[in-house]
Amino acid sequence: MLTGASTTPPRAPARKSLNGGADAIAIAVCASLRVMDVVDVDTVNETFTITCELLLEWGAPDTESLHGENGLVEGLDRRDKDWRPEWWPSWEIFGLSGDLENVRKEYWTTKDKKEEGKHRCSMSTTFTAKIVEKMDLEEFPFDVEDLTVNVRLTHDISEAYFVKFADEERYPIVEMRDADVSLSEYFPYPEIPYNFKLTKKRARGEDRSTILLQINMVRSQKYYFFNIISIMLLLSTSMVCSWSMDPAGLDVQGSRVNYDLNLILAAIAFKFVLSGMLPQVSYMTTLDAYVFACFLILFFVMFWHSLQGAFPRLSEEDVDRWSLAIAMIIWFLVNVRFGVYAVKSIGIRRNEIKAQCSSHDVFTGESLRGIRIKKNRSERLLDWALGGGGKED
Repeated sequence: MLTGASTTPPRAPARKSLNGGADAIAIAVCASLRVMDVVDVDTVNETFTITCELLLEWGAPDTESLHGENGLVEGLDRRDKDWRPEWWPSWEIFGLSGDLENVRKEYWTTKDKKEEGKHRCSMSTTFTAKIVEKMDLEEFPFDVEDLTVNVRLTHDISEAYFVKFADEERYPIVEMRDADVSLSEYFPYPEIPYNFKLTKKRARGEDRSTILLQINMVRSQKYYFFNIISIMLLLSTSMVCSWSMDPAGLDVQGSRVNYDLNLILAAIAFKFVLSGMLPQVSYMTTLDAYVFACFLILFFVMFWHSLQGAFPRLSEEDVDRWSLAIAMIIWFLVNVRFGVYAVKSIGIRRNEIKAQCSSHDVFTGESLRGIRIKKNRSERLLDWALGGGGKED
């Protein structure tokens, strides 16, 4: 965990209360988090990297020096770039992996337009953060990932808390409309690209004011569809070729078993490829279930051909034809079941994303720069299966 400041700032100074006492009044910190770039989403290591700018503004405490060396530049309402406030809000990113990178900070202060003689301090921090994110991979490769950015103050809310800027249109709590989110494997979920809210989280025995941002990214299925699913489909279908071997031929059962075994070895090779695409999870993904079903079919066929070698009566023409028909029916039902299961699980996941957004502020503005204008065929087919009509965006 890394705080947003290079050194730990002092605790919020006590301010005079409205009744003239010495009770401390919490400092309201206006906040705006601008996401500039989603750099990377690493499924295997379960991390993602983003570049952001966090803009904070707060009323200068009564103890803040407003004169002398730190005074305003003559004729201007803003201090020079070397100025540093005596107090500033300290913040951190929950789940940060390593340290913040490419950190650039700037401080300034301006005259308060509403209160005569008062000043407001501002701090802008640009940074790149690598954040640990537990991926929801049950629907892989048809998954929708909700990447969570959790920026929170290190002060208790009795000392400082986040609020919205008065000019919320110019400085929203979260801004992503100009973010570059176009990745090779992911694109923003078109219905709800991101959602956010101001909340509080319990940390180290204190309630911390928090900006909670959820970036919803859909995995592009085209690569997995053509390089894994389609190959496994062809491998499992090619099992029927073993029935083309003449039952009257020499050692036909041994030839069939050998052929089936070669298919199983090819499927195992694809299983190793798949294992390198995912972290170690305790559940089966959608793609795992399909590959496992293909294994079962291939083993069933090999076992049947072994029985034909042990019991010659099973190699009779009528029995052989019936076994081929049963194998094809099972193959067909498995693939139809996989399609139905995939579509149903995708719909459930997307409904979960919508439910998570029910208590958040949802982005409803212009399209993000990274959202695709044209979907590929597999994505349009998936949308059609989910009831979207499969139309062009």
